[in-house]
Amino acid sequence: RQVLIVEDDREVLELLHDIFLANGYTCQLANDGREGLELFEAYSPPLTITDLKMPGMDGLDFLKAAHALDPAAAIIVLTGMGDLKTAIECLKQGAADFILKPANIDELVIAAERALEHRQLLIERREYQATLERRVEEATGDLAAALKELEAANAKLKELSFKDEVTGLFNRRFFSIRLEEEINRYRRFNHPVSVILLDLDGFKAINDELGNAAGDETLRDVAQLLLKHSRGINVIARYGGDEFVILLVETAKSGARRYAERMREAVSTQAFAHGQRITASFGGASLPEDTAVSPEELARAADEALYAAKRAGKDTVMD
Repeated sequence: RQVLIVEDDREVLELLHDIFLANGYTCQLANDGREGLELFEAYSPPLTITDLKMPGMDGLDFLKAAHALDPAAAIIVLTGMGDLKTAIECLKQGAADFILKPANIDELVIAAERALEHRQLLIERREYQATLERRVEEATGDLAAALKELEAANAKLKELSFKDEVTGLFNRRFFSIRLEEEINRYRRFNHPVSVILLDLDGFKAINDELGNAAGDETLRDVAQLLLKHSRGINVIARYGGDEFVILLVETAKSGARRYAERMREAVSTQAFAHGQRITASFGGASLPEDTAVSPEELARAADEALYAAKRAGKDTVMD
């Protein structure tokens, strides 16, 4: 497996090199976007990790140029919290994912694997589409059936690109896009909107003591709890690791707090198959009550509230 790493910070570049080398990747390194594009054009790496802010050619320009060369390129963008708006634009331009600095090693490796799987899906879809086109040319009588198969393949690919493979919930990519849409709706019509972040308390111990299979089953159980107790118009997504995020449409702060308390109680009283009690900490932020003026600021406010809940002793709600 081959990865191209584009990063102007030498220490970060060497750290990323060590991480991917330890996980079985062959690494190519570039110190800026222009050098990275030259290597990308020469070697067509299946996976690329790029910083967002770089001199000369930034991550967004690199992404556009690389995708012009290879539309199926699996590119993950590294960004700071202050660059979330640009990171979301990268997703719209075809980035496989974005990771906030400082990067969590497990999250980065998992995101890389997911991006490569998505790339393979794109390649398979392209090959499948070419096969279907040949079939159409050879047998026009099968046109309707072939088009139906193609539509089903495209629909499946779109679904997979927005879904978390462990829980079946939406992923952070879809959540980020929907959050930006709801913030725009708030600006136009002043309709309230809230974001709830939750983190499972002590989840690492489940993985360490019972194994990853038990951890994955716990994540799926929590996902089903959230779906069971939420309205259909709300967006429930896995945010990464043991964190979930809920976008509460048409919900002000008081309603968001009631929802979070209800979810906290549901998680803490759930009888999990492994027999251990699980609790969760919740952080919330809302418009118009909070002063956030952008999607990233609202997400940051919810994240800060979540960490306040952790500091307050866990199994609690802060907003």
